[in-house]
Amino acid sequence: MSLPRYDIYRPIHKGLRAFMAETMVAVGRMDAADAADTADVLARVRGLVDICHGHLRHEEDHVHPAMEARASGSAAGTETEHLDHRTALDAVSRAAEAVAAAPSPGTRAEAGHALYLTLARMVGENLMHMDMEEHQNNAILRAAYTDAELHAVEQGIVASLAPEEAQVILRWIIPNLTPAERADALRAMRGGMPAPAFEGLLAMLRQHLSPVERAKLDAALAAPADAAAAA
Repeated sequence: MSLPRYDIYRPIHKGLRAFMAETMVAVGRMDAADAADTADVLARVRGLVDICHGHLRHEEDHVHPAMEARASGSAAGTETEHLDHRTALDAVSRAAEAVAAAPSPGTRAEAGHALYLTLARMVGENLMHMDMEEHQNNAILRAAYTDAELHAVEQGIVASLAPEEAQVILRWIIPNLTPAERADALRAMRGGMPAPAFEGLLAMLRQHLSPVERAKLDAALAAPADAAAAA
């Protein structure tokens, strides 16, 4: 039986789906009469928009050139959809600022619902887009590149991230992986980071795991390297 091929989209898309879904739900539950709750939710929306814009740039700077290098024209459709996504993200930003500028709880509630609908539409379009990338683009990439080459493309993206952006991305990716994926990712990071930096990252991520998930992760990270590889 052949082993699964490398999936460059899998971790980041899990993180993005979680970030989008949780933010959309938060907007739907926002209390427009509570200034602190409104400010917190709008900050989450702005953070999501920033990460989504960055994700588009990273794919266009790294993944799409790799596709075009060995299959000319193969990224054109994805690039066109990215233009639409930027328009949708700008609409979300405008809707969020309309909430912030609303003069009363009543008008803020109406603006909040408009934001919810705008965000939901953006999320729906992105879910379909990510599905396309995971099936069509992955097929193109896997036909043209080895797993080692695809991993190198992904590492190029990782190397380009500013520390603040990397922190946010990891906050959404790592907790939303399976226990095995989470342990594998953190073991790899532990091998390439100073111990204090890794412990700080781990402490942040543990806040977003359930007690059962934390226990599984602790056991996996404590296991000898050969036992982890066998698992």
